[in-house]
Amino acid sequence: GSAGGRGRPRREPLGGPEGQLKAFLCAPSWFHLEAHLWEFAGAPAEVSCEVESVVSQALPLTLAFRTGRYEELRGAAPPKVYEYSGGGRAPKDTRWQIAGYHANAVQQRREALTAAGPAPGRRPSAAVCILGLARTLSAPEVYQSLAENATGDALGAEASIFFVLDVEERPLAEFNDVFAHVPPAALAVVNGSSWGELPACDSWGRCGAACTQQFHKLRTCLHLVRAAEAVREQPFDWLLRLRPDAQWLAPIGDLDILDGRAVHVVVRQSGIGDPEDNFAIVPRRHADAYFGIGETCPTDAEVRATQCVHPLVQGGHIYPECAIKTRLEQLGIRLAAFPRLYRIRREAGCRQADPMLGNTKSVKCGTGVG
Repeated sequence: GSAGGRGRPRREPLGGPEGQLKAFLCAPSWFHLEAHLWEFAGAPAEVSCEVESVVSQALPLTLAFRTGRYEELRGAAPPKVYEYSGGGRAPKDTRWQIAGYHANAVQQRREALTAAGPAPGRRPSAAVCILGLARTLSAPEVYQSLAENATGDALGAEASIFFVLDVEERPLAEFNDVFAHVPPAALAVVNGSSWGELPACDSWGRCGAACTQQFHKLRTCLHLVRAAEAVREQPFDWLLRLRPDAQWLAPIGDLDILDGRAVHVVVRQSGIGDPEDNFAIVPRRHADAYFGIGETCPTDAEVRATQCVHPLVQGGHIYPECAIKTRLEQLGIRLAAFPRLYRIRREAGCRQADPMLGNTKSVKCGTGVG
């Protein structure tokens, strides 16, 4: 709290001046897809873990632990209204709301830093890899959101942009406005086996293009970054992996507050930590492990030992996510959850369905939560 009269601390009321407190609580959920994967899902939820008990008991205890306001919370009335996702996917309005709160947090931190005066030291440097099928990249709402929320000042960093795109035989002139808003330090147009091929690997072969093409683009961007580092004579502090058809709803925020020992990813609502393969913030020390995954090849024993919603041995179009998770875990690299601040902007005519079931998979529409 802030200082009050006579030098005594004044504590703000819980919930601010309006006296209303809004909270998000993420609790273990009964994810619909895991109902058939008993070895990962465990036993059905106990009665004590139902929604009403979580709201009336776990939420106040969690708030008390976080704030130290035990006495006030003990005497507070229970929540008047609550909404829950029930273990499925969060409603779109909830995702927009979370993005709004994240944007407010970024702004408040920067205002506090400005009030405190200039900080010593340099800004971190970041290499932003925008890679994949171009799809809706040329839509103004996509490239403008990239410029505003995922580069430069939005990261609190000196950022260099690297595009690795499959433009599907579209003329590069179609992307003039994109490059004007998000100027590239380097651009690689990838088509099939251009820019080389990955080493042969049966595991990636079973996955098919979902792995081989994605991992090829990751490696290509890593090569571009290494070349840029040779010219600038110093490494970047961070590498970011972004999808070309992602519309950003809030700024990513200052990279210097992130844990430099972890890879920051959006974690699927699976309960066992599967990362989305649309986005990652990677410290330079782990960039070779993440972006160079295509230069590795898991053994049959490693494939059988994976623990994902869809293990590697099953294949499937989310196989790359399990491959990335498994590779990082093998190297002892920790995954840190990052809020999902983007939506996939699809072309007209693409049917949105549950990508975990593969209903949206196509070259035109891709996969991922919209």
